[in-house]
Amino acid sequence: MASPDALVGLMSQTLGLTRAACESTWKELRSKNLVINSGKGKRGTKVGPADCASFLLALGGAEHVKDSGDAVERYSNLVSDGAWPKNTPVFSAMAELGESHRLLEALTAVIATYAGAPFSNAAIALARGAATIGLHQPTVHLILLSPLPRARIEINRSYGVEYRTNDPKEMLRATPAQSEARSKRRIAASGDLQIRKQISEITFAKLGKLLRQSLES
Repeated sequence: MASPDALVGLMSQTLGLTRAACESTWKELRSKNLVINSGKGKRGTKVGPADCASFLLALGGAEHVKDSGDAVERYSNLVSDGAWPKNTPVFSAMAELGESHRLLEALTAVIATYAGAPFSNAAIALARGAATIGLHQPTVHLILLSPLPRARIEINRSYGVEYRTNDPKEMLRATPAQSEARSKRRIAASGDLQIRKQISEITFAKLGKLLRQSLES
């Protein structure tokens, strides 16, 4: 598995965030036991798909570093509207999650799939006489909406599952009165203006490669 330092560097480069912001976010999550508490050096504990998923939710879902832990807890616990189709291409692990699974479980399954097998163009692999044929490159999007947390995972634009909150506190927070009284954010949770962030297969492919190379080395 990869080291936290390698993961931080990769996410900074891939998502276009500063290294300092990514490092601070990881430290915040580690202090709240939301990612693995890693030691230093070659024998230090390594990160896995679930740690990568939590880190991704923090980087994509938090407004500020101090909100990282809150973002992971809010987004990771979003529940699916239904199960993934049994014929979901490539991501068989998704179809095994069943109904009412959490966003963190689905995101971990996506990253674990990328870590398990490289995606490539099968036709090119065949033409080159490759011994191992890679799987066709899928199109994957993770879409995070805020301030009231919602999410969607899309695969090949044909398969998608919505993730929503069933937390009464979140729903209460979404009412105009509660939002105005309790929220200090510029955008109230009940407003029509929503923030949309999208992460594509580019990030998932790089995470998978990082985890895979760490296992092979």
